[in-house]
Amino acid sequence: MSEVFESIAWLKRRLGDRIQEVLVQGDEPLVLDDPSCAYLTLSEHHQLFCVGYESGKPRGRREHLAVCAPGQLLFGLPPPEHKDATALLLSGATGSRVWRVPMASLLKLSDQPEGRRALAQLFDRWIALLIESLPDAQVPTKARAVRAGETIDKGTKLPLQAGDGVVWVAPREQPTSYAGLNVARYGVRPDCWPLAAQAWVQCPDEALRIWSTEQLLEASSDASFATGFYSFVVTAISAAIG
Repeated sequence: MSEVFESIAWLKRRLGDRIQEVLVQGDEPLVLDDPSCAYLTLSEHHQLFCVGYESGKPRGRREHLAVCAPGQLLFGLPPPEHKDATALLLSGATGSRVWRVPMASLLKLSDQPEGRRALAQLFDRWIALLIESLPDAQVPTKARAVRAGETIDKGTKLPLQAGDGVVWVAPREQPTSYAGLNVARYGVRPDCWPLAAQAWVQCPDEALRIWSTEQLLEASSDASFATGFYSFVVTAISAAIG
């Protein structure tokens, strides 16, 4: 937990007056539909939901996904423009607050090695939360555990999972399955897929490099490497709850 509060303090020191405190509570929830902003939770027991979305507003029943501890980073994602669109929504107890941070300011922190390391930790907690929100599935008993910096040779047929923390693969062809889900069913094709202890991928037969979040932040000028997976998760959750 001390690492979490260190992250909060570090972000405050770096961004200062670019941070805006926002009240997020039961009757004033936050719809995560604005990609120009990121949010950091400050209070205990924020709740993350999936909800229907129409004309810029949430509608219908909320489906509970996860509890967010203080120091949880969250991003906005524009919902698709169709009648069955869904979005993620954050709520909390009375008086709960989050920080709203411009994405451009947040990503600028990755220009320096210290900022990249700290931002990667925040990103990894966000990705872990998205993975936690997916339907439960049993991890294959013969998955291969991989680490950042490894190269997986062609001919490796085992599913891949992370040996520690969060790592990424960027296959040229669409994976056949991810965390027990049939990827082709959802019509969303991320460029990069995160792996964790409970999140594995079955890729077509090709050589793969294993990336850390820090490496992807260094290689990218934005967070696009994570956006595709975010969209995949929301689509999969929507399908699961019907």
